[in-house]
Amino acid sequence: MNIKKKLLFFFLFNILIFSFIGIFIISSTFVIYKNFNSNNSTTVSQDLSKIPESVKRYSSLIEMYMKKYNIPEEYLPFILAQATQESYGNNADIFQASESKYNGRIGVIKNPEESIEHAMKRWNEIMFQIKEKGIEFSIPLVLQTYNFGSGYLNWVKNNGNKYTKENAISFSNHMMKTLVGWKYNRYGDTKYVEHIYRYLNFNTNSNINISNTNSNNFSGSRDFQKLINEAKKYLGAPYVFGANYNNAPKCFDCSSFVGYVYTKSGYKNISRTTAYLIFKNHCVPIQPNEAKPGDLIFFHSTYKNAPPISHIGIYVGNNTMIHTGGNPEGVHFEKFDTKFWKSHFYGFGRVK
Repeated sequence: MNIKKKLLFFFLFNILIFSFIGIFIISSTFVIYKNFNSNNSTTVSQDLSKIPESVKRYSSLIEMYMKKYNIPEEYLPFILAQATQESYGNNADIFQASESKYNGRIGVIKNPEESIEHAMKRWNEIMFQIKEKGIEFSIPLVLQTYNFGSGYLNWVKNNGNKYTKENAISFSNHMMKTLVGWKYNRYGDTKYVEHIYRYLNFNTNSNINISNTNSNNFSGSRDFQKLINEAKKYLGAPYVFGANYNNAPKCFDCSSFVGYVYTKSGYKNISRTTAYLIFKNHCVPIQPNEAKPGDLIFFHSTYKNAPPISHIGIYVGNNTMIHTGGNPEGVHFEKFDTKFWKSHFYGFGRVK
């Protein structure tokens, strides 16, 4: 084989190898990112009426970089809402990305496209880190990590393994105590997710599939249907810790929601009390395989220094409950066969 043929063979061989490597990387990335959908049944609407035109004008550019960095297109409303929170579209650095890209230096980015590209790159990095660390994925976790920095993910890993408002606050407090020479009176924005979500409209899945449940076992299908219809009236109502009945139905905590729904539906009058006392005073403990739609599900240790039972929801079948435990979702349907809920499961109870 002469030298020209050898060079041609070498050139073609290397093109083939790099092509296979490229296909492998793209395929791996797709496998990673196609599984990043949240199980939460409260979904964002494509209604962007709360997003200002000053941000919407960058939509096509944002979508271009979302595609470049393998960010699912259904996340666009969250990203537009984030840009609204960061700058309202009135600053060239619309995602306030300078601090992240230039090691803490603020105001360096003077071009919206540079800001957009770095923000989408950060989304990509954060999503990959969540997957790599085995943390439960959620959009609020991505957003809060964007605000705090990737160090927050290590804190989450050791504090519930998913985003919660509580571990966002505790991380901020921890950083305030450990940072030397920090000149600000807080670390990050512990309400960052709430601030972004105010620019979104939500579709709460009130049509969740409960058709396979045997509601006849809950004192007749009419009783269950009346209870669930009452509960669904309050989908989206915000969560407020310690909310009383006189705050309802504007807001609830987990136990006031359950007690209010049972009382209003006419099934059982439950006075305002805690999740633990609902279990103790109003329920007969039952085994998981005995649970019927309308029974109550209880959890322990869902926050620090919690009582023996710290959370409650109404079981609707198919490993699903309707409950409230935080914002921005407020009252919503949620699967409880996730790692977090399984690790905190206490038991089921049937109201006497």
